[in-house]
Amino acid sequence: YLSLIYVLLGLGYAMMGYSILSNEVENITHFRHFITSGGYGLAYLMVMIIIGWIHTGRHLTSNIYTHLMVGLIVVATLMRSAIAFYPEYSSQLYLYSAILWSVPFMLYAKVFFGFLTAPRADGIKG
Repeated sequence: YLSLIYVLLGLGYAMMGYSILSNEVENITHFRHFITSGGYGLAYLMVMIIIGWIHTGRHLTSNIYTHLMVGLIVVATLMRSAIAFYPEYSSQLYLYSAILWSVPFMLYAKVFFGFLTAPRADGIKG
């Protein structure tokens, strides 16, 4: 997952450069979401997940929820940047990408709330 952050950042800069070189400057704002909602959003989520596991005394593992959270952020990013290619569906893509992007953070709250509020699993104080 962590290397996917660099992939999304690289795709964002590459697509923004392509837009500049092909004189489609209006598409830069759509491709910037590879960097912001994709790269930075995924980085923020991964920090929350890693800190949530490690600081509660658990071993770092992945499960279906972490796969789902990362997948939803990537799909939301792709949908948001697809507005550059399908402007006639822009209102639907705005709405669906916003919903899909926020669901991983709601899933995080649901999955991690129980052991973030409980004592550490390894018995160490802190």
